[in-house]
Amino acid sequence: MRSRVLALAVLAVACGGEKPAVKTSSSPKPPGWLAKVPASGESLYFSGAKEGAASLEEGKASAIESARSQAAQYIGVEISAEHHDVMSTEEAENKAKDTVRSRANAMLRSAELADVYYERISREVGAGTVDRYDVWVLLKLPRAEVDKERQRQAQQAEQTAAAASARYREGRDQERQGDLIAALVRYRDAVAKAREVAGNTPTGDRELATAAALLQKAQDAANATQSKARRAIVVGPDWVAGAVTQALSRQGFTAQ
Repeated sequence: MRSRVLALAVLAVACGGEKPAVKTSSSPKPPGWLAKVPASGESLYFSGAKEGAASLEEGKASAIESARSQAAQYIGVEISAEHHDVMSTEEAENKAKDTVRSRANAMLRSAELADVYYERISREVGAGTVDRYDVWVLLKLPRAEVDKERQRQAQQAEQTAAAASARYREGRDQERQGDLIAALVRYRDAVAKAREVAGNTPTGDRELATAAALLQKAQDAANATQSKARRAIVVGPDWVAGAVTQALSRQGFTAQ
């Protein structure tokens, strides 16, 4: 009994010796934009946060990246320097995509840092103190430039969807003429282009009005055409099978 009482007394002294964490903030009270970003006719605002950062600088940098990501989602681009290859090998289209990313990334990097709020949580550990920072930032972008960029991207998406529709119709023409390999190449290209844009992007085609409808049609056509090419290999004369196999191989397809 005495040992239990002694143990409880030691535990109480130990616990009582721990000092609570001390929180200090950059302003007497949190700014209103933490709950809701400001609304302005001339500017767009995006907030970002980082909790538990080892330093104020680290927390600020991470919070800024978070806010940029929010802005990028609104603008409609990915913040990335990585080049994403697509099935289409047309160099001009790849350059256009890189131009969009570069233009949008430059806009995001130039965003004005409108405000910073942070809370520092300090805890005594041993003979020293450990600080952690919760940081929030508010970025400001000119609305006119953002809206202009979104319009440019929408126009480019519509152009890509229209190009996909054109490639699909070229594929149908080639298939009617009996050139299965040429048709398959065009169907695959149409699929790749349709995948690059949102499903509701208009194509300008009355029959296939949206990119989603076009994508499904082009995929079905590509699968059916490849099946026809395989049947030609299986049931056709040797010279036909050999020619089809070689043509498929040149375009990066297999006959299996």
